Amino acid sequence: MSGEIEEQLILACRRHPLAAEVSRGLDRARVEQGARVLVAASGGADSTALLALCAGLGARGRIAPVAGHVDHALRAESAMDAECVRRTSARLGVPVLARALALAGGAGIPDRARAARYEAIAAMSAECGAQVVLAAHHADDQLETVLLSLARGAGLGGGQW
Repeated sequence: MSGEIEEQLILACRRHPLAAEVSRGLDRARVEQGARVLVAASGGADSTALLALCAGLGARGRIAPVAGHVDHALRAESAMDAECVRRTSARLGVPVLARALALAGGAGIPDRARAARYEAIAAMSAECGAQVVLAAHHADDQLETVLLSLARGAGLGGGQW
């Protein structure tokens, strides 16, 4: 029964209008057909939805998704998040790469955790040969996205100035 549910989920994700939007974004970014793509998966609703959509695109051969999870071990729930990513990825037929961080407490932990997460994601991307990394952001994440774009010399829309 479980296998049938996974097949139905993949089929729904292949047909969902957001899958077409993700595919158009991949086209705009010139991501090759069948390219390996690392999907940054936190276990939250936004990244889980993106992972499911990418699994649907993977079933069509558009991309070859790999889930990348970083466990900061800063919250009691972080082990549950990691397990959620593993189980969801297994049900979707998507391989998983995971990293557990060991950050010392103290001042500046959010900034250090963010930098360590980006470093871990970059390492996982190189490890699996990903052409691109995809991350989902909801409205509350927009400020971080804008600041990251500005920090790398991009304009507000992500393009270079």
